[in-house]
Amino acid sequence: MKRVRAAACAAGFLLAAGCASTQTAGNDFQVTNRSDYFEFKIGTAKAFTMSQNYAWWNPDSTAVVHEGSDIQGGQALLELRDADGTVVYSKNLSGQGTEVSLKGNPGMWSVKVNLDKASGSVRVQIEGK
Repeated sequence: MKRVRAAACAAGFLLAAGCASTQTAGNDFQVTNRSDYFEFKIGTAKAFTMSQNYAWWNPDSTAVVHEGSDIQGGQALLELRDADGTVVYSKNLSGQGTEVSLKGNPGMWSVKVNLDKASGSVRVQIEGK
């Protein structure tokens, strides 16, 4: 009986070890969230998965999105919703550039960042316009 328990424990340990995966977001994960300015930054991600909504105060009707990401694997998505919940910006974060959102209603906006097994760096700055 002791051998059966020992074998079961060893099999369980090996199974758990074989299923393990490593996800890291580096030590420079940063979110800045203040009126009229939002920034999300991960310096080095490796197979990182997360989904997070942030409430962001935008006193303006549009937002300027500055992207400086370098995604080398997986996906990184950004979605902005205005104070009424209407999607005013939705994009795969895969490069660099500046874009303006669609016009929406000022107030408490939602910033959703969705990373799915993302590897590389993510940097997004959003300003009211």
